[in-house]
Amino acid sequence: SVFPDLFGPADEPDAGSPFSRTLFHLAMGGDPDDLPPDYQHIVPHAQMLLPPPPPGPGLLGDVSGHLTDSDPAALMEGLGAHGEDQQGGAEGSTVAPNPTTPLGPLDTSVGLPKFRQRPEVAQAMTLQQTQRDLADPQVQALLAMMRGGEGGDHYDAIVNSAKGFKDFSKHPNVSVLISPARPGADGKMKPEVTSTAAGSYQFTKGTWDQAAQALGLTDFQPRSQDLAAAYYLRTLGATDKLGAGDIEGAMHAAGKRWQIFPKSNGEAISAPGQTPRRPSMAPLLKAYGDKLRGLQR
Repeated sequence: SVFPDLFGPADEPDAGSPFSRTLFHLAMGGDPDDLPPDYQHIVPHAQMLLPPPPPGPGLLGDVSGHLTDSDPAALMEGLGAHGEDQQGGAEGSTVAPNPTTPLGPLDTSVGLPKFRQRPEVAQAMTLQQTQRDLADPQVQALLAMMRGGEGGDHYDAIVNSAKGFKDFSKHPNVSVLISPARPGADGKMKPEVTSTAAGSYQFTKGTWDQAAQALGLTDFQPRSQDLAAAYYLRTLGATDKLGAGDIEGAMHAAGKRWQIFPKSNGEAISAPGQTPRRPSMAPLLKAYGDKLRGLQR
């Protein structure tokens, strides 16, 4: 999920957490105003995981078409409910019925059914959120800078190579020598450094596989590369900073993964043995503004 920390540890989500209660309440069609006051700050975050209202019947629409408004049990199955826990939450507790809301008052003394997201549902939700991010001109402007600074704006780029790849059906996974083995300052030999970075955003194979799994991507086409980059911008916190108008903060966040931007300490990431660069922020901010204005014309 785009928000792996919001459900608790991956191996044992906390279904009784305020976030899980809020998400379930909203997914069941509950009114946000029916939630307790101390849950209200969670509502916008939970709503980001839910798709817009579908044009036809179906609670979650295309995200999981077999779910319907009139079938709460199917919703629990779609979210991956533990069958043995569907009749109650915490030991000795029950869900109090309430005719005005699907789950009744959600105070912390009331147990809720435990559930997990099924992988395909989480994948579809993450992809939908990333598609919305990718439609944002601010995200597009930052991605355009990253393409120019990382892969020379070439979706077929291979790190340290003048030749590109031709097969976009998968990540090329070509291992390229970045620096040879060399003696270190202590006299011991340092191993050679290789990289499989490829594409316009220079994804290594491992980095690509992680995004492809989260989004359900099955190829390395330009659109898929853009989606993967937008996915990482959100997981790094850059997307939220863009939305808040903190462009410099967004660049620092993106700098945790892409060397075109400096991290918050002013240094860009670098390969082992390389001297860290300290990119100047002023030209980066100007370039971002220029690209954003070009997109908004």
